[in-house]
Amino acid sequence: MTMTPHSEESVQPKSAGMMAEAILSIFLFLASSLSSAAAQNLVCGQDLNGDGATTGSAESGQCMNTPEGPLCPVGAVGCTATYRQPICPPGGGINGNSDRCEAPIQQVWRPWLFMELVGQSGLWAFRLQIDLTDDGLYDLTVTNPGGPQMIRSFEENGLAIASSTVARTTYWSLTTGGAWSSSSDFSGGNWWSASQSGPQANRQAAAGYLKEHVRLTYAIAPAAVRLQPGSEWFGEGFCFNLQDDRCYSAQWERPYDGCPSGYLLDSAAGVCQAPPQCAVGTYDSNRNECYEGDSTCPLGGEYSCMNNNGAYQCSSNRCIDLTANPPQTVTPDMTAYQNDGQVDPSSGMCLGPLYIFNGTPGECRPAGAGTSFFDCCDNAREDFLIFREYCTENEWRTNTLRDAESCHFIGDYCKTRWPLVGCVQRANVYCCFNSKLARVIQEQGRGQLTNFAPDGQWGSTAAPNCIGLTPEELQYIDFSQVALPLDGVVPRGDIAVQQEIGNKIDAFYRNLQP
Repeated sequence: MTMTPHSEESVQPKSAGMMAEAILSIFLFLASSLSSAAAQNLVCGQDLNGDGATTGSAESGQCMNTPEGPLCPVGAVGCTATYRQPICPPGGGINGNSDRCEAPIQQVWRPWLFMELVGQSGLWAFRLQIDLTDDGLYDLTVTNPGGPQMIRSFEENGLAIASSTVARTTYWSLTTGGAWSSSSDFSGGNWWSASQSGPQANRQAAAGYLKEHVRLTYAIAPAAVRLQPGSEWFGEGFCFNLQDDRCYSAQWERPYDGCPSGYLLDSAAGVCQAPPQCAVGTYDSNRNECYEGDSTCPLGGEYSCMNNNGAYQCSSNRCIDLTANPPQTVTPDMTAYQNDGQVDPSSGMCLGPLYIFNGTPGECRPAGAGTSFFDCCDNAREDFLIFREYCTENEWRTNTLRDAESCHFIGDYCKTRWPLVGCVQRANVYCCFNSKLARVIQEQGRGQLTNFAPDGQWGSTAAPNCIGLTPEELQYIDFSQVALPLDGVVPRGDIAVQQEIGNKIDAFYRNLQP
């Protein structure tokens, strides 16, 4: 089968498009990965000694990664333990002696007797449900002894349940096990006087008699029983699967030692108790508080405690990403005059401006973040190879000339500054000369020359002025006012020294003339 041009056109762009999408996805993934890796250059710092810079070895550093985020080691302090009050269910509080929540015992009314009653005219069928275990749950069900029972009054002896099927009067008594027993002897006392009338009153009277029957059976005090408010119900018809007549139901309650919700009764201690709960952490029985870990920062609640290899610390210093916020670095103008002017080919003499005792700018960096806290202003500490791991050859040269007393100190400046941190690396700037003599003549000679008045015009740390002296300027210097370094030379009179220097300068100057 031959593929048509249309088919080729429909397939090729689709393949090219899928490849382009795949390449783009790979590119974006790599770019994202590189960006994430680069973003880990997190640093921080703080001026701990109050000198206006953060150049000390303990004043700046790399941030540490913790599960909670980056932590600045500078100024970091240990977090202290956090304790909070435990939580107790409502109605009680913590007892430090027993290490538990306690609440006073409350009187709780629970269901004790539920009665369903159907009948009229003194003949009743009934069902009783009784709580025997003081938990508010019914454990025993009792029904009438057999057939509808007549509940009638005796003026002297109160009420009794009399069998309607036996000619003689039989009195029934209820055992604690829930069984009925008959007896011709009645010793219940004057329970009730049949003085109520009306259908509902009769029902209530019959129910009251039965309630008293149960109460006396289980030896419960009269004040320890009450009708549950709102529990009475009156109806007509076939009720409770007992019979069809006038109906009544009600529930009586008894008071028990109870506890607020969430507590259990400790009968032996006479108190309600519950274990203390901690929203976070664990309960410390020594302090009667919840220990939530070392999560309190002494520097303030606005700083988070972070797990630094098992020790929780916090710092008030922010971590700065130098990739996103590059450091600011100052590079001073270190240019100097060089011996590169035009020369007369026939005589070899200089044709341009001539400067004597010309100097060269130089700088060195004391210990700071830029040198990994190596002192690049001190050659004596290490040999050259170790020095070069942290410092430059120009710094070695500057130190060598400075140690030979051949350099004039211009000043120091902040060479590197981190955003939001401050200066982390300073540098010392000098004008260095080929000899100690050249430095002394420059320092003391400039003070006598108008061109360098009033302070020698040494420039600044940003642009040192190490220019030499012209022959004319040298001639104006009163060398009797110059404290020349004559180490190891036999002293001579000032006039002789000045005369000899003047003669040499004149001779040198004459030799330069074409």
